[in-house]
Amino acid sequence: METALITALDAPLAPFWVWLVFAEAPGRVTILGGCVVMAAVIGHIMVSEGRAAG
Repeated sequence: METALITALDAPLAPFWVWLVFAEAPGRVTILGGCVVMAAVIGHIMVSEGRAAG
């Protein structure tokens, strides 16, 4: 399950890599969507780690 979520980070990180390599600025909606996906993945990992520890 976690592997699929981490793999899901490919889509929101793609605009970052394009910005970094080609200096092409992503749009506001692209950044917002990437933040939503990253927050969901990070939240899931944190909740899973909390359950495993306790």
